[in-house]
Amino acid sequence: LKYCEYAQLHYSTANPTLSQRYHDAIHGSMAFCFYIDKGKIDATTPSSYSLHVDSILPFQPNWTRHYLRSYLHSQNIPDEICAAWLGHLHANQLPFSQFSQLNKKELIKISCLLQEHLSLLVGGEYE
Repeated sequence: LKYCEYAQLHYSTANPTLSQRYHDAIHGSMAFCFYIDKGKIDATTPSSYSLHVDSILPFQPNWTRHYLRSYLHSQNIPDEICAAWLGHLHANQLPFSQFSQLNKKELIKISCLLQEHLSLLVGGEYE
């Protein structure tokens, strides 16, 4: 998030639209990931992923979801919580609605696990 905060500040005068997009990503009102292509903001979709990343990392567009699900399973996170985190809905019900048995504390646990995992990956300490 620090990078996004710095980018928001950096672009505040040079490119207010981009600065606002970083703000929206930080605060969750827009998707966190997006591309900047020739000065234009491009949403992260399977087709834009292929356009921007496929030549560098020729993986299927949803490889990150598969990786994330595998990692969460390795950390003994139940399937239902993984599905809720990944935004999968079952029978058109919200995962944390009135009658759901899912616990929002599990999402905090996932958040902490992912933060730790990403820190290890970025820091080069992961084996």
